[in-house]
Amino acid sequence: MRAALVTSADVPGYVVTGSGGTGAMRPEQALTAGRADCRPLSDPVSARPAHRRTAYASTTFTSKEAAGGSGELDMLLLSAHVPGDAEKIMDGLAAALRNCRTFEATDGDGRATVFAVRPAEAPAAGDDAVAYVLADTAAPSDGAATVTVVRTGGSTATYVTVRLSGGTGGPPAAVVRTQDVKLRRVAAKQ
Repeated sequence: MRAALVTSADVPGYVVTGSGGTGAMRPEQALTAGRADCRPLSDPVSARPAHRRTAYASTTFTSKEAAGGSGELDMLLLSAHVPGDAEKIMDGLAAALRNCRTFEATDGDGRATVFAVRPAEAPAAGDDAVAYVLADTAAPSDGAATVTVVRTGGSTATYVTVRLSGGTGGPPAAVVRTQDVKLRRVAAKQ
């Protein structure tokens, strides 16, 4: 998965940081929705998803203009799945977005957070894409995270976008498209 991650060279105008290593998902970063029908919404950002990752790599990126601490920060997690699971993940997300407007999730340390959920505009990329906004109901002034999941074949690219000045955003279209192309290229070589 590491070879499939976008780099700063792939996306001019963006600073991609991080090693892309697989140590990014520590057990304490588990996030599990209390309601089974809402779990697909917590799984893309959890260290313990219902559909196990067979491989993954992660990085962060921001625009060069925002690298000084303002603007938007995006985290990216590429995940490979056993055949058929990536499609199941996307189906689960679509169903959860129809049924869940709030859910309580527990992290790996046992802390519970109630999230408000609303659909967001998904990018035109990959074989399938979905996006939604998660907001901590106890700290609405802290902003919200937009979670965007793009399926390319048997892999998913999960983007978590946070606007440092508040409000919501989404991953830059240029990065999403480039990541999709790079995933396809790497898959074709295997």
